Amino acid sequence: MIAESLKSLYDDEWKGYVDHEFVSRMRNGDLPIENFKFYLVQDSLYVNEMIKAVIRSAELMPSDMAFQILSAVILGRDKGMETHAYLENELGVEGNGRMTMTTYSYTRHLRYSSTIGWPQFLAAWIPCMWGYSEVGRSVSSSPNKYYRMWAEFYASKEYADRVSVILSAMDRFNGDITEIKDYFLISLKFEQRFWQAALEMESPI
Repeated sequence: MIAESLKSLYDDEWKGYVDHEFVSRMRNGDLPIENFKFYLVQDSLYVNEMIKAVIRSAELMPSDMAFQILSAVILGRDKGMETHAYLENELGVEGNGRMTMTTYSYTRHLRYSSTIGWPQFLAAWIPCMWGYSEVGRSVSSSPNKYYRMWAEFYASKEYADRVSVILSAMDRFNGDITEIKDYFLISLKFEQRFWQAALEMESPI
């Protein structure tokens, strides 16, 4: 499995992402709600740009792969969006906000990789999609009802099925892993920084 090979190259970075302090504090229930609200705003901004990158990258994919990914991820977003919208309403998150430099830089990394080739884009995208499945399972037992609700979607079979489509697509890459590994690593670093930015309440740009 190509994704497993990429993950094994950067095991410490992966752990730094899925076991980040932000994640552990959601799991323990002691993350201040203001930090979570900050995260929700930045995550919405990220997802909007991520979807554009997915669509752009689909133009470079084999047609059957593009159809499978767009069907699974774009057309199947309702449950995740509903959960996100409910949390924003419950917590009084107002407006779309402005990106932090972290969010801006991460989304530009995805945008750039989507213009290079589908293997490069998938390598850059997988840490987000795959990692959230692991994070969701970790946080789904949180004593905080909001963090638990957020996590339950990412821990669900529905979400796991979406991730499986992406991982299967990545397995169709038959080139040298050195061609794509940096895209994976850069996204891992951005995922760590994304959590950290929410902890620090990074100033918007």
